[in-house]
Amino acid sequence: MPQDRVSVEHTETYVGALLEIPSDRTLGHIQMLEAQLAPFPDMGSPMLRPALVARFGEGLRKLVVDGYVLVYRHVDDKVVMLAVVPGRSIA
Repeated sequence: MPQDRVSVEHTETYVGALLEIPSDRTLGHIQMLEAQLAPFPDMGSPMLRPALVARFGEGLRKLVVDGYVLVYRHVDDKVVMLAVVPGRSIA
C-alpha cells in the first residue's frame, strides 16, 4: 500500500548527469521510475557501494536503470535525487 505522496526534488548534479545520457529510452525509464517514487519513496534498495555512501552520506537508496544507478535520499515528505552514476564507474 503506498504512503502519502512525497515531493521529488533534483540536485544540480543529478540534472547535469541526466543531460549526459544519450538514450531517450533510458531517460523515459528514469522518468517512469521517478513518478513511482512519489507514492513509493522507499522502493529503491538501501544496499549501495561504500564509495557512494562515502560520497553522498548515509540513508541512501538506489534504483538501477539501463546500466545507470540513480542515487537518492528519502527524508520525511520528500525524495531528493542526488546523482546518476554509470554502473561501470562504481565497480
